Amino acid sequence: MHNHVLRRLMRGARVPASVLRRALDDVLRRYGVHPDGDGAAGDDLIVAAFPRRMPTAEVTRRLRASLGD
Repeated sequence: MHNHVLRRLMRGARVPASVLRRALDDVLRRYGVHPDGDGAAGDDLIVAAFPRRMPTAEVTRRLRASLGD
């Protein structure tokens, strides 16, 4: 469900906030990091988007810099 909602948003379609929230909650539950779950922390899941043409090394560098590794 979440991919469908995200694709609609990326194409400029209007999506009700409740639909987006439900889709994002589904993703968090799927990966076991939803705040309603057991022991989930607020920073357990990170979503990042990069241009497809960006070199992998640059993506890695930016992620490491942002995460403090």
